[in-house]
Amino acid sequence: MNVLGRATVGGLAVWWGAQMSEHETPAKRYRRLAEEALDVAQNFPHGAHRDALLQMAQVWQRLADTYADGTVPHPRSGGADQPVVQQQQ
Repeated sequence: MNVLGRATVGGLAVWWGAQMSEHETPAKRYRRLAEEALDVAQNFPHGAHRDALLQMAQVWQRLADTYADGTVPHPRSGGADQPVVQQQQ
């Protein structure tokens, strides 16, 4: 398997290698990754590693929901979420 990415979540190293096919939408890919994380989590005993995989699955699912309508979300600009920065003179 060609490793495309690696992440460490809660001390658990996770590798993934499946490429998104040209016919797979981002939403489908994120749903598939959520399912894979849930499948792997079932093989772990209760504890931090299993919890990390379940959290990862939740994040993948949220991304799938965000991309479900086929549009790419744009980062918010300005607004209350942005910190206030003052330039010193």
